[in-house]
Amino acid sequence: MTTNAYSPSPGFTESCPPDDRQSFNYVADLGCGSGDQLIKAASSRQDVRGLGSDAADGAIKIADKAVVETGLAHHITITQGDATALAARPECTGVDLVMTFMMGHGFWPRSEAVASLRRVREIFPDLKQFLIADSTRTTTYANRRCPSSHDIRVCPRCAGRLPADT
Repeated sequence: MTTNAYSPSPGFTESCPPDDRQSFNYVADLGCGSGDQLIKAASSRQDVRGLGSDAADGAIKIADKAVVETGLAHHITITQGDATALAARPECTGVDLVMTFMMGHGFWPRSEAVASLRRVREIFPDLKQFLIADSTRTTTYANRRCPSSHDIRVCPRCAGRLPADT
């Protein structure tokens, strides 16, 4: 892997306990956007492969460029697809971690969300972990510092943990 000026946003790998960092080998990111989280996961170990999928042409172009710039083109494949209309593809075989960051809204309305999320198991037959990281508006704590997606660290065991200072 090569290193350059590209620096993905904070993701789940740096806050995962060491055992969880070793618990996946092939990760799929539904709604991968710029590919930041997928790049972060694939950069965590040399044996990690990635499959990114997004419905937006612009996101695909940005993610493809970032994957090449980080020297991970031999580890990561970016495809076009709608997370609410997943279709079985050969490259889905072997995926053991599926993640989605900040795209929960894309699964709604609820009836469609339930159907889409149930389909994940069919599309990824080797799936062991499914990580959904998102945010929501809350009024349950003082608004000293409103958490953002970059403030919340998630991992398969502790998804949704808020920073200690909130």
